[in-house]
Amino acid sequence: MSRALKIAAVLLATVLCLGWVLWGIDLSVVRSSLESFRWWALLPMAALYFSAHVVRCYRLQLLMGTSLGLWSMLAVNSVGFLAINVVPLRLGELVRPYLFMEKHGVAFGTSMAAIFVERLLDMVSLLVMLLLVGVVVDIPPGGVMVAGVDLVAAGQTMAGVTSAAGLVFIGAVVVVGEPVIALVERLIGLASAPLGLRVGSFLRHFGRGLVGLGRTPGKALLVVLMSATVWGLTVAGLWMVLLGLPGLDLGLGQAMVIWSLTLAAFTAVPTPGFLGSHEAGCSAGLRLLGINSSLAATVAVLIHAGQLGFTIALGLFFSAVEGLSLGDVVRRSRKAAGSADLDLPTK
Repeated sequence: MSRALKIAAVLLATVLCLGWVLWGIDLSVVRSSLESFRWWALLPMAALYFSAHVVRCYRLQLLMGTSLGLWSMLAVNSVGFLAINVVPLRLGELVRPYLFMEKHGVAFGTSMAAIFVERLLDMVSLLVMLLLVGVVVDIPPGGVMVAGVDLVAAGQTMAGVTSAAGLVFIGAVVVVGEPVIALVERLIGLASAPLGLRVGSFLRHFGRGLVGLGRTPGKALLVVLMSATVWGLTVAGLWMVLLGLPGLDLGLGQAMVIWSLTLAAFTAVPTPGFLGSHEAGCSAGLRLLGINSSLAATVAVLIHAGQLGFTIALGLFFSAVEGLSLGDVVRRSRKAAGSADLDLPTK
């Protein structure tokens, strides 16, 4: 499928998800909810999201085995997450490893391996949260349906399969090691010898990094605790938005239910800015907790607006401070992924 068709498919998914959320919404409920919303609640929300962002930076620094400093980590992560949110087809995922290589001399393979583990930890966290949904709230016999899909069951399957595949991949690279890497190198080399060498180089570097992490169990435990902290702070930030609406009597555990379904939805359908998929998952979680559809849609839009606004503001701030053009960085990151020696720093 061509890139244009993929982008068209993603945009169609965005429109369908938004249509599903907003169809038949009662505008009077929207108006009264916005008029009564305690807008000061966005301040503690932003503080909690920023705290989660800081913990993410320290976690990634531990995984990379570097000591770049908080400002440098914040700059790269903020611009990277901005790209992930606004660039279609997840092409923004390459921005962080590129910036680490270009600005700080960190090997492309080092940061890619660290980000792979970071994403795997997040997927395991999603699986745990989705398993806890049934503990916090009674799930209807038919499941939590979004456009004909049971979001809880589908999310658990997706997170479970992805986590298992990631662990198998790690086990193959670390435990079996060179025979597996050499086989992958040869197979890819049949299509492109240079690409096979680059992938082999990346896998060797990836394996060395994981072995190093495994030799320091205290460090590995700290990374796991940081992952739990990231999502705990994120759920607390979402809860602040819920507290901003008078009469919406929902607790922290229920906020976790809402966030789990939201995360499952936009992980499965990563639309630009997660528009539509974010609202679909969030409103489904709110309706599961007994909130009527019009109020659920309003709250879902408020939550997403707060999260997306925070990400964009932080990303644009660091882009301006670092003198970066997002479009240029995305193009160069794609080129770097295709041509850089993944095992060696550039500086």
